[in-house]
Amino acid sequence: MSIDIGLYAYLSAQASITALVATRIYPGQAPENATKPYIVLHVRTERRFPSVSGPSGMVRRRLQTNIMASSQLSARAVFDALRDRLDGFRNGLMGAENVLSVNLEDFRPQVTPPTTGADPGVWEMQADWIVLYGETATSV
Repeated sequence: MSIDIGLYAYLSAQASITALVATRIYPGQAPENATKPYIVLHVRTERRFPSVSGPSGMVRRRLQTNIMASSQLSARAVFDALRDRLDGFRNGLMGAENVLSVNLEDFRPQVTPPTTGADPGVWEMQADWIVLYGETATSV
């Protein structure tokens, strides 16, 4: 199981998160007209650390989460639940990968103004997380 599947499974099992977004946690991109609030997971960068004898299996990933909501209060509630479950996560499994640490790196709130009187606009909260984990090293 990859870290992507493991991270999705971990977040989907957190009652504080699913109480707010249900199963609306999407890898890469949300479906068009997805019900808000929801979370989108993006891999921004990934760096592997070599050793003298080949791949070490250590990976540093920058993961971006985008929370999309119809109100600032809703977006903040989802972000707080996500931060509570991810920031400071240490020495545990996410799928088959041993996650050494997850730390909040950066946080960027923004709003897309309404286009009509009936449109509430979209509140977005982007966060970057640094995930350090060990994966099974592949032989060359």
